[in-house]
Amino acid sequence: MNQALKLKWHSIYGQILFERKVHEAWLQVKANKGAGGIEGETLVSYEKKLDWIHINGNADNSTGAAIDQIYNHLGHFALTGLLMPLLKKTEGSRIVVLSSLGHTMGKLDFEDLNWEARKYDTQKAYGDSKIANLYFTYELARRLKREGDHPRITAAHPGWTATDLQRNSAFMSGMNRFFAQRVHMGVLPTLRAAFDEEAKAGDFFGPSKLMNMRGYPVAHSSNKLSYDETIARELWQRSEEMTGIKF
Repeated sequence: MNQALKLKWHSIYGQILFERKVHEAWLQVKANKGAGGIEGETLVSYEKKLDWIHINGNADNSTGAAIDQIYNHLGHFALTGLLMPLLKKTEGSRIVVLSSLGHTMGKLDFEDLNWEARKYDTQKAYGDSKIANLYFTYELARRLKREGDHPRITAAHPGWTATDLQRNSAFMSGMNRFFAQRVHMGVLPTLRAAFDEEAKAGDFFGPSKLMNMRGYPVAHSSNKLSYDETIARELWQRSEEMTGIKF
């Protein structure tokens, strides 16, 4: 990536940090409640446009697989469905879903999505939720394409970035010093997924170096299983049933 593009992504990052603080303060005043309490329907009723949404929810996966699925997939599905009317009204709007390299550990079991019948495995449950993010992204991209590719949905992952996600693992925290990149680099794939004018629906952005763990963002493939359309359709149907939201 050339220097001009590097400067562009860092500049966008700084601007978003500022705009987010202003917007959150505005929402608190407008809705007369904490920004964390804003619901999708409330936002749709107040706002006239929505340029893009960044869907990310990393639960403390030591609390259980059901929490992984609720925060890392079902919450994404429900919020996107609630905001879809506003996104469709906004020209050039975009949905960015944050997945993870951990999707490679995922393999959904539709007989036991929340690991209630199996012995709970933290890493595999997290992997399930993150491959679910990609099934959702690719399936919604296909559905929106039939309607004119609007809004556009893309996905991203931060590679290995030093965040609080590793706080419950002494091993992972220790490995941060050898492999992890800093947060200002880890957010760049998300920014490219959101603002790159050449990004296509279903593109998956991540770091370019060290097995996609570090570096400036590029579009690359997720694993073969994540492109299974049959599984994606089944997950979509189950998500509708579990959330009560259809779109």
